[in-house]
Amino acid sequence: MLDSLRQYVKPLAVRLGLSPSIEQAAKRGDAQAQFELGTCYANGQGVAKNAAEALKWFHKAAQQGHAEAQYALALRYANGRGVAQNDAEAFKWCRMAAKEGFAQAQFELATRYADGNGVAQNDAQAFKWYRMAAQQGHEVARNALRKKAESQKDAEAQYNLGVSYANGEGAAKNDAEAVKWYAEAAQQGHAQAQFNLAACYSNGTGITKSASEAVKWFHEAAQQGHAHAQYNLGMCYANNQGIAKDEAEAVKWFYRAAEQGLAQAEYKLGTCYARGEGVIQSNEDAAKWYQLAATQGYAKARDALKALGSS
Repeated sequence: MLDSLRQYVKPLAVRLGLSPSIEQAAKRGDAQAQFELGTCYANGQGVAKNAAEALKWFHKAAQQGHAEAQYALALRYANGRGVAQNDAEAFKWCRMAAKEGFAQAQFELATRYADGNGVAQNDAQAFKWYRMAAQQGHEVARNALRKKAESQKDAEAQYNLGVSYANGEGAAKNDAEAVKWYAEAAQQGHAQAQFNLAACYSNGTGITKSASEAVKWFHEAAQQGHAHAQYNLGMCYANNQGIAKDEAEAVKWFYRAAEQGLAQAEYKLGTCYARGEGVIQSNEDAAKWYQLAATQGYAKARDALKALGSS
């Protein structure tokens, strides 16, 4: 962790030096004033440096949800300034600041997850927080994502980089670049990347539209249990999109997605039973699956139940 806040924050107290009004406001419980007073004690601005006093005021502000104070407290615990060094406490306060949206804390939290520092190593969490920091324009976080994607051939990093380009988060929106990184991750077996790549092929987003390529990647993700991919694959079989129409295969994939509680798959499976498409016609089974979808608020299923009841 970095050992100074000065390159990230310049509170009023630091710019002007400690003033009675800042100290009075801090004592009244004003979180921003408490943070500024802590920063004065930390840096010796208008008052003698005092690590213990800095810690005290940072803690007061941090407890009120002040993100910069939470991050300052994390730095103190990480570096043992005014308090015994404690990685677990550093992680705790860094995580709080990150959740409040403080980009540097998000980057530091990602680094901790990546290195297993104060917390169990977790690449998925590391990528999540790198991406959140990158979305706020944190250049080092953006570079960390790209480095993992390019040099380490890390599928999760490649996927996250694709999402960043697709959404214009932490990078200029670029559908072609998104497809490139989805493809890299998909080829390594990343199910969500496979699904996203299939969707790009299906819609012609960032790449030439290809129903057969969409089917290929929906199938790869579906085989890994991706419910939305299973549903989309079922729709491809049902509608002769990129593959020969096969109602039995469609039902098979609708069923797998429905078993995972995907409402649109439950509805579609109900429709198959109601019409006898790929299965033996059964109003009882149709009602069962419509009801499951309706319970999740799926409007078409509620309408279908009413129609089934009046038939």
